[in-house]
Amino acid sequence: MMKRHLIDVNEAIDAYHEFAKIPIDRMRVDIADAVRISGEHNIYAYDAFYLVLAQKHQIPLLTYDKRMKAVAAEMEVVCLQ
Repeated sequence: MMKRHLIDVNEAIDAYHEFAKIPIDRMRVDIADAVRISGEHNIYAYDAFYLVLAQKHQIPLLTYDKRMKAVAAEMEVVCLQ
């Protein structure tokens, strides 16, 4: 966002401090499953990681990406936007 001059350095630092307050749980991803989904649906493995986690833990996926929503629907993963 700074590169596009949408925010300045101080706003970026403030955003980081707000982000750092969010509790984040680290979860293991079944890499083989993510790679399979990536190949079957022609999506990035990185995106497939989130789909695998959402499906495994039965949690909704937050995305605005149309392709991710389509794959999530096929996998019966609920999407929020």
